[in-house]
Amino acid sequence: MGKKEKLKDIFTRHGNEVKTTVEHLSKTINLYFDNDYKGSHNRAYEIHLAESRADKIRRNIIEKIKKSRMIPADQDDLISYAAKQDNIADRAESAGDFLITQQPDMPDFVYEYLCNIIDITIRMTVPLSEAIEYYFTDFSLMHNKIKTINTLEEDIDDIHMKLVKKLFDFKDIKLDRKIHINKFISHVVVISDIIENAADMLDPMVAKKKI
Repeated sequence: MGKKEKLKDIFTRHGNEVKTTVEHLSKTINLYFDNDYKGSHNRAYEIHLAESRADKIRRNIIEKIKKSRMIPADQDDLISYAAKQDNIADRAESAGDFLITQQPDMPDFVYEYLCNIIDITIRMTVPLSEAIEYYFTDFSLMHNKIKTINTLEEDIDDIHMKLVKKLFDFKDIKLDRKIHINKFISHVVVISDIIENAADMLDPMVAKKKI
């Protein structure tokens, strides 16, 4: 396996662990709404473990890049990208921690919207992993994956807007509770923002390589 293939492989492994953190967050939320608080705590700990594994791989990526023969600018770009991709796992961990420590009291309709948001977020991690793989092999296919991510993020923005409106229009709960719920929603929604931000880093990186 050549150096480029090895680097592509390690980015793929990192992306898989990042995806795992979001999947564990989804299960944490499911268990929480099922009133299985012990199960949700246990699953939130799995987010922590996956985030730690992702961070270890990120450090390995940095070591391999610094030992490569890439020009310094390309090295810096890939290291920055790895940090951004790793931040997805950080945010998933933060969302899980918020849920199990602050235990927001959420009405059932919030769960339905959150499920849609987190499902789409998980779907976004797949083209993100593919996009960084194609960065090493096929810029055209990479760009297509970025477009897919942008479209999915628009879907989340639409769901998020509807959820927040419904939450604050809801008459049966007080404002302070609504604000607390909205803080957790924001913890979840920001994950997809970071995925999109990571994807949007790739096109400028390619443009610099073509100059």
